[in-house]
Amino acid sequence: LVSGRTGLVIIDHGDGRIEAGGLFNGGPKGAGLALLDFAISNYGCNYVECFAPLHEVYARLGFKVVNESPWNPQYAPEHWHPSLGTPNYYEMSI
Repeated sequence: LVSGRTGLVIIDHGDGRIEAGGLFNGGPKGAGLALLDFAISNYGCNYVECFAPLHEVYARLGFKVVNESPWNPQYAPEHWHPSLGTPNYYEMSI
C-alpha cells in the first residue's frame, strides 16, 4: 500500500500472521500510523516487527509485544548509522 509518500508491504506468512512490513513515512506526521490503521482494518494486518521506540507507537493501535530481542549488530539493517544507537528489536501482534 502506498499513500503519497507513505507506504508499507503486506506479507501473509501463511501461519496466521499478516505482517505490515517495511512501513515508511515521508509524508506528514502521523501518516504512517494512519496507513497502518487502514491496513489493520482493511487487510487484517496483525503482526509487525520494529526497533524501539516504534513499539510504543504501534501499541497505540493494539499491538502487544510477543518477543523482544536485544540489539545484535549482525542483524543491523544495511546502512545503519551509529547515531541511531543500539535499540532492542520487537515482534508484536494484535
